[in-house]
Amino acid sequence: MRAAMIQDQAPAIIYDSAELVRSRHIADLRDYWRSKLNGHAMPHVDDIDLAEIAPLRPGLLMTTYLGPPPRVRYDVVGGTHVHYCGHDFTGAHLDEMPWPEKDFVARVHETLCDTRAPVYGWYTWGFRDPLPGHSEFGFFPLTRDGGTVCAGIGFDDCSEFEEQLDRAR
Repeated sequence: MRAAMIQDQAPAIIYDSAELVRSRHIADLRDYWRSKLNGHAMPHVDDIDLAEIAPLRPGLLMTTYLGPPPRVRYDVVGGTHVHYCGHDFTGAHLDEMPWPEKDFVARVHETLCDTRAPVYGWYTWGFRDPLPGHSEFGFFPLTRDGGTVCAGIGFDDCSEFEEQLDRAR
């Protein structure tokens, strides 16, 4: 596992293996992504139908990559992200966001584009002092030309954080 500190928060980690993923929702998105491979290294963007994965919609993110290096634009932002960020950042670019974890998130997307393979991990994100949010994530590459990563689909599983909030109430 590779870990990085996000300012004074707990480490952010890109897993070395998908076997470390605990989230059932991330596994469901991985299975869906794999079902769309059709013998290719990654699915075509147009093969993704959000209606087919509607139960995952609250934690989903879809991105487009402009560049290189990849400039990340958020095209689909699930309700869980809107709730914890306090606003809908659909259409915004990662480099415009005031997030302390922005450098780590950029590294996740760069890794996705460089490796053309799914990226999994865990990270903390700004919620409110003194309680940072945290989630496990999985992000999956998408293509238009069969070789270049032009987009991604991912899921942030905040369920452990949500359980912590429920216990605090």
